[in-house]
Amino acid sequence: MNKSTTTHGIILARHDSGDTDRVVTILTKDLGKISAIAKGVKKLSSKKAGHLEVGNVIEFELTPGKTLFMVGAAKTVAYHKFLQIENMRQLFVWLEILNTLVHAEEKDTALFDIARRGLDGAERYRRDQLQVVWPEIALYNHLGYQLELGQCVVGREPLAATQNYLQVRLGGVVCASHAGQETGLSAISSTAIKLFRLVKEGRWDIIPKLTINEDIVREMTELVATWRDEVVGHRLKSERF
Repeated sequence: MNKSTTTHGIILARHDSGDTDRVVTILTKDLGKISAIAKGVKKLSSKKAGHLEVGNVIEFELTPGKTLFMVGAAKTVAYHKFLQIENMRQLFVWLEILNTLVHAEEKDTALFDIARRGLDGAERYRRDQLQVVWPEIALYNHLGYQLELGQCVVGREPLAATQNYLQVRLGGVVCASHAGQETGLSAISSTAIKLFRLVKEGRWDIIPKLTINEDIVREMTELVATWRDEVVGHRLKSERF
């Protein structure tokens, strides 16, 4: 890109640069993840400061510079102002996951849409905890960390509707007959397997209509957290928020 352009983006992170500037990491709809400098944004007179808060979705002007892009005019398209601390925690976890896993400057409109779903899920978390689980599953699938959900990853036989086990390091589900050979297993119910499959198939039309009991909510949350630890490779700072 050798001229200015206007695009949409999600502010993933930021840090100060000098006395008056900030460098912001933005997941953009048209250019992928970028780093850009916002000149003078720390000044009291700056009109951009409020728009460049972490978690905001913005429409902004972007100009290439010598080493970094430069942020021009910006306006907020959506922001997420939570009253509950747990919603804030989920928001920061989601942004850190995106910032950790997404490579720089790779345009991916589908990824941007998943990222937006995750922001909305964090806002609704107190009412429905699975609203943050669905986008996270979709993100890992989209980035290539798909789980084998149709057959045992050890014996390759079709999974029966009995007790099975998730082993994320092996990339999927282990059946009961092979479970004794493996370590690091997490029990996974037939219902949870079906839910993972729905997200993998992109059945966003069905998911909001489902009635899911608290046991399955807890199970899905714990299974995705286990998957996250394997994909990310370390505990997120935001999980200690």
